[in-house]
Amino acid sequence: MQSEQNYFARVTAGLERLVWQDIERRCNARLMSFGHRRIDFAYGGTPATLLDLRGVDDIYVHAARLTGLDHTRASLARLTEKIAPMELLPALEVCAAVRPISTAPTYRVTASHLGRRN
Repeated sequence: MQSEQNYFARVTAGLERLVWQDIERRCNARLMSFGHRRIDFAYGGTPATLLDLRGVDDIYVHAARLTGLDHTRASLARLTEKIAPMELLPALEVCAAVRPISTAPTYRVTASHLGRRN
């Protein structure tokens, strides 16, 4: 078995525990946490196996979690400061194991927020 890599899966709200049972049964993964529409887990097998999971809307390689940001413009500057030193190569290598990666790969920052916003 390869060394464990952290992943998270997006699922339909309310199905988190049911989908986790499928992930655990099919992949022998280790649960890290549940969130709203989210399952965080560690898995040491081949990443291609994760593409066959049923009930998963999307599967992501966990590269980093940024905290301490809010709705202000000042947070945009802090976001740039936090992203610049991130080491994305390990996550990129996992993705390259299941699909071709261009010579100039791009990435997206995904944010999720529950509750009131202004």
